[in-house]
Amino acid sequence: MARTFTILGVEARPVRVEADVRQGLPAFALVGLPDAAVRESRDRVRAAIANSGFTFPQQRITANLAPADLRKAGPGFDLALAAAVLAASNQLPAAALADVALAGELALDGTIRAVPGTLAMAEAAVRAELRAILVPVACAAEAALARGATVIPIERLQQLTLLGGPDEPGAAIPPSPNGARNHAGPDLADLRGQPALRRALEIAAVDPAAALRR
Repeated sequence: MARTFTILGVEARPVRVEADVRQGLPAFALVGLPDAAVRESRDRVRAAIANSGFTFPQQRITANLAPADLRKAGPGFDLALAAAVLAASNQLPAAALADVALAGELALDGTIRAVPGTLAMAEAAVRAELRAILVPVACAAEAALARGATVIPIERLQQLTLLGGPDEPGAAIPPSPNGARNHAGPDLADLRGQPALRRALEIAAVDPAAALRR
């Protein structure tokens, strides 16, 4: 099982990625209310695992994104899905994933691409009392703004094998003691859904008095 988060509005909600690998015709089923981008992750995960020196199981794989009634959107589940499959197929110790969260999009060669919302995810990881959150290198500075967060930046899927060992990648930036934000403030690009809220924020930014009249 691997831990990750989905973004609802500007809030990160916890998601557990469960994987089951058993005998049967090769198939990769993904359940738990995934959107189209999440369903496409099956092909990215399959290619990334095979191109990273691991073996993609030629068995029946079922991956569940729990809770099942919470909609999952975006490619940020790739890394957690790959980790759950590797743990279920005994290519990665399950204990290494017990106290960390993962977020990142996988390229077909196993490199890890940036995803939006890592600051909110890092804050949620702190609230969940997880040891660390693994994010793409490009997102490490943003995630490290979360107060008390330990951020592990990774570039490639192979680095998961270092988790919990003496060569585990270290935090790129020390945890922020006061949760200070950068001067740019929150970014509307991190807001998923909530079109009415987005419109209200845009109006408030341009004309605060108009926002109050509404």
